[in-house]
Amino acid sequence: MKSLALIAGVAFILIVIGCASFLLALFGNGIWNRQDARRERGDHAEPEQRKAG
Repeated sequence: MKSLALIAGVAFILIVIGCASFLLALFGNGIWNRQDARRERGDHAEPEQRKAG
């Protein structure tokens, strides 16, 4: 019985991690694209790095 609970717990954790990574893949791209656009516009960017270019 204990091994069955262990297997169920591991499977549950794997399912949760899979769902989280799937959601990150769906919604994370929009977040990263927004940050890239902000970096290209120059908002909150380091001036030294921008000059070195």
